[in-house]
Amino acid sequence: MAGLEGFEFFEIVIEKSCSRQRLPDKFAKMLAGREPHKVKLREAGSGLRRLWDVMVVFDGEGHMYLGPDWDHFACAHELQLGHFLVFRYDGDAMFTVKMLNNTMCHIYYHHDDDASNGSRAGMTRSSLLWLTTTLLWWWRMTTLLWWWLTNDTSPTYL
Repeated sequence: MAGLEGFEFFEIVIEKSCSRQRLPDKFAKMLAGREPHKVKLREAGSGLRRLWDVMVVFDGEGHMYLGPDWDHFACAHELQLGHFLVFRYDGDAMFTVKMLNNTMCHIYYHHDDDASNGSRAGMTRSSLLWLTTTLLWWWRMTTLLWWWLTNDTSPTYL
């Protein structure tokens, strides 16, 4: 599929079922005998962190669908009716997919592997605030418990 690198198109999630996603007929025609049986998808902005293997299905009328295993990608990204998907073909049967919600805003995802791969995206301001608050609460409760167990009076600074 040489020569198609950088080719972009968009699709709107219009089916209630996440079992398949139709791709544009123009893109399917451009493949002309080089139809892949499987493609790899990656979320825009995620680098090569997570790749999703998805089977490709062609019906008898030349329509191209992302079929088996598309549902895993769609469910993991909580795709819903009306979400807007921008596909970019990167070559070697790989697509980068940017997902936008019903307000046409880019959806950013937090993945469990963000903190382990050196990405700063894993620790957001809200998660840092939650962690600080939790640790402060834990420290105050253990201090109070320690005072209660070792003294007859409660500490006055808490």
